[in-house]
Amino acid sequence: MNENELGIWTLQADGTVEAVKAVNRVDLEDRLEEMLVRRPDMLERGIRLVGRQTPAGSGALDLLGVDQNGCLVVFELKRDRLTREAVAQCIDYASALDAMGPEALAEHIAKYSGHGGIEKIDNFEEWYEELFDEDRLLPLRLVLVGIGVDEHAERMARFLQAGGIKISVLTFYSFRHGDETLLARQVEIEAATESDSPSNSRRSRYKSADERRQDLERRLHKNGTTDLFDRIQQDITTVLAGSQNTGPYGVTFNLRGSRHKICRIGVEDNKTPIKLDVPTNEQIYGTASLGQIVKIAETAGWHPLDDGRQFGITIQNAEDWGQKRAAVIEFLKEAVDLRRKAPAADAP
Repeated sequence: MNENELGIWTLQADGTVEAVKAVNRVDLEDRLEEMLVRRPDMLERGIRLVGRQTPAGSGALDLLGVDQNGCLVVFELKRDRLTREAVAQCIDYASALDAMGPEALAEHIAKYSGHGGIEKIDNFEEWYEELFDEDRLLPLRLVLVGIGVDEHAERMARFLQAGGIKISVLTFYSFRHGDETLLARQVEIEAATESDSPSNSRRSRYKSADERRQDLERRLHKNGTTDLFDRIQQDITTVLAGSQNTGPYGVTFNLRGSRHKICRIGVEDNKTPIKLDVPTNEQIYGTASLGQIVKIAETAGWHPLDDGRQFGITIQNAEDWGQKRAAVIEFLKEAVDLRRKAPAADAP
């Protein structure tokens, strides 16, 4: 073990002190990324991973996440000691993402999520808005993760941090203790988070499920659409007997056993119409069914939304829902049928 590496000792009942043997780095190298995907809290508390091996810049960034303050976080992992090349790579990936516009970035994340143990996000903007009640990503953060860090990489990271770049350095070490393998994390450089800044105290964490539901109820009450929303939700629930996720701007329906959204009921601030939308993309329906669902949507009076990957319809009031209800329910039944004929879309 080098003098700058972490050391662990056991203190026995009789006062004997024994050093815990460090595990050969190769033992940890091959497992580190998979362990971090399974337990993201090992990287930092509250992080939600949204990408793994995501194309960016001149290569593929290892892990991409959103922290509990709403920042997009680029993680660069090295299976050995972090070097200056790791710092340069991380900057390359982060700058490539930063150069994308909001819509392109959202589509990029949606496209490459759902693989390698990462949750599938069909609509990143909607996903983000429901977690934070915001539609603007905070500035990117960079995190370097390795099995130790050399002096050049550490110096570069501190220089970037002093210049206002939010960058952190984490190192992991593994040790053998009896039949167990112990894993230790050490924060070499810690970047200030958004919640540390008074100017950004308005957003310091993810909203809880209860808070998101309360936000939605306030909007519905303010718009005078509580009863109409509840009626539409109940009617659609009879068709889409799966899970429901509530956010501050609506409710998303997923089919039972599926990670993909099948329909969403949404509401906006100070606007009466309730909006329904369904995703219409190849990843959900598969190549064979995509043309069918688009044709059915157009025939049923749904219109394509701006991103080209969804169709929507608006409900003005109870009378309007009474006139559209049968057609909407029939369309959703057909959408469910087509979705179930494309099980391969759920494959990782």
